[in-house]
Amino acid sequence: MSSHLPMSIHLEPTTACNARCPQCTRTHDTTMNTDPTLEITEWSAKDIKKLLEDEWMSRVVSILVNGNFGDIVMHTHPKEFIFALGGRHITINTNGGGLSVDFWKWLGTRPNVRVDFAIDGVNNDSHSKYRRNTRYETVIRNARAYIDAGGSANWVMTLFKHNENEEEQASKLAKDYGFKRFLPRFSDRFGNKNLLILDGEYELEPASASTTSGLTTTDKLEYHNLERNPKEMSFWESPNIITSDRGVYCYASIGNSNFFHQIYISADKRLWSCCHMSHSVELSRRFNKHDSFTKTFYLDKGYSEDFNSLEKYTPKEIYETGMLDTISKDWQFDICKLTCGKCA
Repeated sequence: MSSHLPMSIHLEPTTACNARCPQCTRTHDTTMNTDPTLEITEWSAKDIKKLLEDEWMSRVVSILVNGNFGDIVMHTHPKEFIFALGGRHITINTNGGGLSVDFWKWLGTRPNVRVDFAIDGVNNDSHSKYRRNTRYETVIRNARAYIDAGGSANWVMTLFKHNENEEEQASKLAKDYGFKRFLPRFSDRFGNKNLLILDGEYELEPASASTTSGLTTTDKLEYHNLERNPKEMSFWESPNIITSDRGVYCYASIGNSNFFHQIYISADKRLWSCCHMSHSVELSRRFNKHDSFTKTFYLDKGYSEDFNSLEKYTPKEIYETGMLDTISKDWQFDICKLTCGKCA
């Protein structure tokens, strides 16, 4: 088997997070508490430096720092971690609600770094309805310190029914504060009953113009109102989403080249084709249900649960299991069609 190499990696720095976002995988059902089975772990600077020095990683030129569960602001030694990434192009996705102003000033002086700040409103009331446990004033303070020190930043705003009327004002503030771009987006997580938020304060609803995941707003709200036990549902079970003929844009696809465009490395030190595969396995574990990916690699082919552990195997040994090639060529898994399929 010839060895394809990754050009970019999506790296989860830690599974720790300061926020309690309702639709995040780490948030346990509708209680807004962290999933009690989630293990808090992180990449040390020493370990990530060793990983990046591996021959199979020799062509990596860019790194996306973002996790399924964690945020860089909760890493024990964030400066050391960023130093360990070397001189590669780095994009950091963060809620920006932690670390000192001095850290953000320091980060603003680092070359080849961009930070995407998740800011979901123009005041704390609207921002913290979704981005819970973070304060708008703190995020803006940190972002402005980073920008004023020379850093390149984007303002990323997730639109819901409660904040969509603030999009224009947020866009103007982003320009005034020196953000490079204002990037509004819809939540694509309304197709799952187990992510319905109704915790005594309000019901989280999609923005009126949202048609993400191929569902209309009406479809989503009707589906939410079905009397279903979240623990009896599998992650990928969502009407009008999965179709056998929809195209898939794959993050890891090798296409006609000899390189994977991007692979995912989780904070628990596992190598995946993308973060969605890791997410799929986590939810399969949590709800004891298996989609086509977990069936293929854990049941049908008899792979051990640790077959992609970087603590037990080298990156090339994991590649040689065939997982990455299979996924990047076939894309025939439920999670691929659900998450990366083109909207119907």
